[in-house]
Amino acid sequence: MLSPIGWLNAAAAVSAREIRRLLRTPQEIIFCGFLPLFWVMVVWLLLGNGIVTQVPIGIVDNDHSQISRDVITKIEATRSVGLVPFVSHSEADQALRNGTIYGFVEIPFEYARDVTKGTGVPMVLYLDENRYAVAGTIQADLTNVATAISQERMIKTSMLTASGVKGAERLVTGLHSDFYALGNMQFSFLAFLGSNLLPGVIMLAAILSFVTSIVRENYQFRINDWFDTAQGSVTAALFGKLLPHFFFYCLVVAAYIALFAGFGGFAPAGSLFIWFICGAACLIVMACSAF
Repeated sequence: MLSPIGWLNAAAAVSAREIRRLLRTPQEIIFCGFLPLFWVMVVWLLLGNGIVTQVPIGIVDNDHSQISRDVITKIEATRSVGLVPFVSHSEADQALRNGTIYGFVEIPFEYARDVTKGTGVPMVLYLDENRYAVAGTIQADLTNVATAISQERMIKTSMLTASGVKGAERLVTGLHSDFYALGNMQFSFLAFLGSNLLPGVIMLAAILSFVTSIVRENYQFRINDWFDTAQGSVTAALFGKLLPHFFFYCLVVAAYIALFAGFGGFAPAGSLFIWFICGAACLIVMACSAF
């Protein structure tokens, strides 16, 4: 049985051996080290906008009137929507079921006539709630468009009735607001997914690295050499082998925290040191799962 100093020396020898083995297998460094970092950066860049833009949403105009075209223009001006025209409800519904679009708006027949009469026939919005994050954003944005259209009609009606221009002006003053935003944090994909998806990618990459390092000894028929380096200690063999990979992914966790809470600008909920300790603890769990 090894003494504590002997155990540390054995683990250090295994770690040095593992680093030498990694340097001789650059493909392992690429697949277990650089490729996961590449995917983290890809996800970050995809979500970096933090907002939904130009989501394909179908439009079915059954009325083909000046009023319906005006409604379509207002919807098309919405940042999150990229309109895709369809000739019928069935065609748009099929595209929604196929996943080609995320939803569609249907303007009913004789929409302009009913609006002119004041009967208030509604437009209908169909959404795929299976893709909740996008559907929620689209629903909120199109609700705002519908509210703006209703207010505009209310103002026009007020101008044509006894309230006149002054009454319409008071109505405009009561409803008008100026709002400028680069992104809605409640609908930010970077805040919502970046805090969950990116750590998951890092942890999956870590366990892949841990498992690969152990399996490599088997398919290269070097298990005896591995344990000889560890002087027969199983714990020193495992600890020393996984230590370089653990250290590397601790650096990745630290870089992720710096990227998310530093460069990304998201306020940390608690100490950054606690964040790092929790990340390191997750890596230890991944390492234990590897064997």
